[in-house]
Amino acid sequence: KLEALDNLVISTVYNVSNKLCSTSAKVLRKAVDMFTEQDEEQSSTLDTVLFLLEDINLPATPAKKTSRELSGTLRNMKRIEQALEMLTKVMRLDVEADV
Repeated sequence: KLEALDNLVISTVYNVSNKLCSTSAKVLRKAVDMFTEQDEEQSSTLDTVLFLLEDINLPATPAKKTSRELSGTLRNMKRIEQALEMLTKVMRLDVEADV
């Protein structure tokens, strides 16, 4: 069974991942405005990624809150990964060239 400190850590990581999603959305919007005109497909993908980044909610029911926070954290990390991939495309960065 999880201890109080475990629950606090899980909750904190979940909250941080929410903030990272929110910040990622802001950065991605700014980059789009600064760097490029989107083609239709990229624009559609961008809209989807931004929607996912901004669609952060946790059901308010206290039952299984820790499990929901853990799954929410994993979803948020995937969203952040997608945002970074899109940011790379928008800015036309060649990440592999930097490795």
